[in-house]
Amino acid sequence: MTALLTSRSQSSRPLGAALALVLIATLGLAGCQTAEVASLATVDVDQGSSQNIASLSAVIERNPRDPEAYNTRGYAFGRGGRYGEAIKDFDAAIRLKPDFYQAYANRALINRYTGKTNEAVSDYNRALQINPRYDTAYIGRGEIYRLNGRDQEAFADFEKAIQ
Repeated sequence: MTALLTSRSQSSRPLGAALALVLIATLGLAGCQTAEVASLATVDVDQGSSQNIASLSAVIERNPRDPEAYNTRGYAFGRGGRYGEAIKDFDAAIRLKPDFYQAYANRALINRYTGKTNEAVSDYNRALQINPRYDTAYIGRGEIYRLNGRDQEAFADFEKAIQ
């Protein structure tokens, strides 16, 4: 982030510095969410282990209409680097519970990490339509905006996450 800030012009430094501070603060909030894919930058082999997935699959077999079960297994798939399977589970969770904003945000994060930013923004937008106070969706969408040079929109989303 420092290299990014020092390469910008003098006039954009205050915005860049503020954006960096907001990002640092909001990333701390992202880790507080439950059953959400907080970070896919590193794969967690234990989360994607065959034992963990088998256990979560058994829950789904017993309760095939439970959207939370699909969301939780999707989380495990995502953390284990099994992104296609994660997407399928988040899709199932959303089919079962169309207002499941956390599943939309989880699917958005997987889409973001697999380079499908348009789909990710769409899912974050849907999550925010359902729950306009959902900080995780603002953080995720703001990060996409930030990475695409849309600093004003990123800053606005990070501010909303803090509020």
